[in-house]
Amino acid sequence: MCVAGEDGFAVYRCDPFHEVFSRSLGGGGAHAEMLFQCQLLGLVGGGKRPFAPPGTLTVWDDARRAPAGEVSQRSPIRAVRMHRTLVAVATEYHVTAYALEDMRPVLELDTAHCPRALLALSLSDGGGEGAVLACAGLRAGQASLTALSAAPGGTGPRARTRFITAHRSGLGALALTVDGARLATASERGTLVRVFDCASGECLAELRRGTEPAAIHSLTFSRTGTWLALSSSTLTVHVFDVDRCRDEAAAAAAAAGGAAARPGPSAAAGAPEGQPPPPPPQFPPQSSSPLTSALGVGRKVWGKIKPALPSYFRSRWSTVSFKVPGEQLSDSEVAFDHSLGDHGDPCVQVATARGEYLRFSITGRGAVLQTHRRFAERRGAGAD
Repeated sequence: MCVAGEDGFAVYRCDPFHEVFSRSLGGGGAHAEMLFQCQLLGLVGGGKRPFAPPGTLTVWDDARRAPAGEVSQRSPIRAVRMHRTLVAVATEYHVTAYALEDMRPVLELDTAHCPRALLALSLSDGGGEGAVLACAGLRAGQASLTALSAAPGGTGPRARTRFITAHRSGLGALALTVDGARLATASERGTLVRVFDCASGECLAELRRGTEPAAIHSLTFSRTGTWLALSSSTLTVHVFDVDRCRDEAAAAAAAAGGAAARPGPSAAAGAPEGQPPPPPPQFPPQSSSPLTSALGVGRKVWGKIKPALPSYFRSRWSTVSFKVPGEQLSDSEVAFDHSLGDHGDPCVQVATARGEYLRFSITGRGAVLQTHRRFAERRGAGAD
């Protein structure tokens, strides 16, 4: 875990929890991102006395205890993500990716206004295709997915961008799996999370956090991509078994008599794949009467509200949810531990802006708090 503070940054080991090292930079930091567990970090200045302007990204080489490179943006940098060959930054309207070896820009994308500057970068090259970068799209509720693969002749990465309309309202959070195969998005309302297949754009699952609006602080996949966790302004962490939720939704849809096996556009039940669905049954005309008129109006109203109903009923609630101790939670980051419990269940880590680290073991009955430690309160707390 790497944490930016008012005088520099610190790196912690989570199991067992202790500080590995800290560095004073003569000023504060707003964001600190660590590349795996190596000694390269992406740092952005912040706080009352920033060590660098808030629009400057500093790549720090801790082996030399000195900057390895710097790049500047016209606007304050609000998010940093690192890959073994790339470092990406996001502002409220723009995303730029740089080659880590020489800090030259290799990708520039405009986005819709996104105050949280949502940004995700796959950690590995899924299937040898290169890194996958996710950010806000050009319209509210739209996500942008860019696959960066090596171009012939070593001239630089080749970018292929596609857009996914994920929500009707704006995006509140997004996350990628380690290999960039799946994308998770949350709406600004924070009630619904959708999981997409990055290759096809198909919606794999709809996951429901709740019915009341909440700000999503953090959204993350497990290393295998089968678990998803989020933290929100309600002081609650929700954990979803993505594959199980997807299978349950498919079973519920089949039991309902022909709903789609997966969320999104679907074929009608009973029609072989590739063939049109059977026509609706025809009823003989009836004489006009107040009762038949009322039934006709009811059918019209039902026809209008029916398409909106599956979005609620096909969404699946979290497998486990639990409260984070405290009276208020200004911001938090959630991450999965690489280790598994006794029954193959995941462990979830939470780091808060109050300077607290918590580790929970997820079981079939709920979450068990295993570790609760405090570290110096710092800005930009993040769990890796």
